[in-house]
Amino acid sequence: MPTRLRMSGSSEIETGDVKQTPKALQSWINELRERSGGGWVAIAVEQSRGALLYALMDYDFVLIYPINPKSLSRYRGAFYPSGGKDDPRDADLVLDYLLKHRERIRLWEPESPEVRSLRLLSEQRSKLVDLRADLTNQWTANLKNYFPQALKWVGPLKGKTA
Repeated sequence: MPTRLRMSGSSEIETGDVKQTPKALQSWINELRERSGGGWVAIAVEQSRGALLYALMDYDFVLIYPINPKSLSRYRGAFYPSGGKDDPRDADLVLDYLLKHRERIRLWEPESPEVRSLRLLSEQRSKLVDLRADLTNQWTANLKNYFPQALKWVGPLKGKTA
């Protein structure tokens, strides 16, 4: 994953890459801690939830600024009308967005464990309801082909809950 870094008090922008593994991320964050001298480190990411955010929230010196992918896409469109997406260019745009519009980006606050658990359970329920609908549609199609009288006897199968 491409990174762009600007240390406080410097105008120089450093470029780099961090492998998307927990060990590489931890090493990079520890290096940032040393370089910042124990100060705050602001990190902007193009997502509002996910494994990266939950990994970063373990560090008490990191301020996380999630940038909505749609917002970044519109920002990208202002400078690159072709609409082409490129990871290094997007890393530049994320840094630029953070530096110029930090006051308009909401600092990320983790969900409480209860809210996160409820969200995960709701997502799981939604997936199960969709699976049930898919299976019901498959059963209905098979019954129509092989035993259409069964559908006349029992009526249509229901795949969605009310």
